[in-house]
Amino acid sequence: MKQMAGKRITAMGVVFFLFSMTLSGCAAIRSWDEVRGRVLDADTKEPVEGVVVVYHWEGTASSIVVSRDQCYHVESAVTDAGGVFTIPAWNESFGNPQHMNLDPKWRFMKLAYKPGYRMSELSYKEQAQQQNLIYLKKYEPKIRKERLWYLREEQLWYLLDVIRNSECGEAENMREELLQFYSGIYFKAEKLARTNKEQEIVDKIKRAIVILLSGSENEPSKEEINRFFEKSIKEPSR
Repeated sequence: MKQMAGKRITAMGVVFFLFSMTLSGCAAIRSWDEVRGRVLDADTKEPVEGVVVVYHWEGTASSIVVSRDQCYHVESAVTDAGGVFTIPAWNESFGNPQHMNLDPKWRFMKLAYKPGYRMSELSYKEQAQQQNLIYLKKYEPKIRKERLWYLREEQLWYLLDVIRNSECGEAENMREELLQFYSGIYFKAEKLARTNKEQEIVDKIKRAIVILLSGSENEPSKEEINRFFEKSIKEPSR
């Protein structure tokens, strides 16, 4: 009798566990509505067309040992003639094994990029964020012609920062979503670089792209970087 009672208790425990897991899986579905916003020139307040806008979904992944914030989804959009962009709605059940310990918390604009522009500090003002407004500022040479190399270097370092800041390591769709974006940045960098020092920054850009898109934890060799670019990186059509 004791053995039978023990078996019944064990069976009930298994059923309760599976039932609770089912409930938690259902409750863990998080939905996000689409986002519509505009990109404006910080000085003229005119709309800017052809800007790539990248949004990240991030949350806190917890374990017995440590908790850490991580990016688990990424979406991008390109502005139209009115400077308008639309980030599509998205939802996922966090009952799946990949995100079982993930507490989804944030979706936010990570960056906006167009050649010849940089992000303006106006984009981070509370009012701009509430209205989904993004401001870009043009790079304008305000130095003597013989010092234009300084402006080129500044833009190249900015392009490298854009790539590094776009990383979303846990996103399954990162490659398909950002490949064309990275390609555009690389070819812009190639056109900017004229000196050996500037080409060194371009090489850093290539390395960063390979590491982010290949998902490899190992340092890529020069040959591996070149093979990756020959196979995967194509100049965007105009």
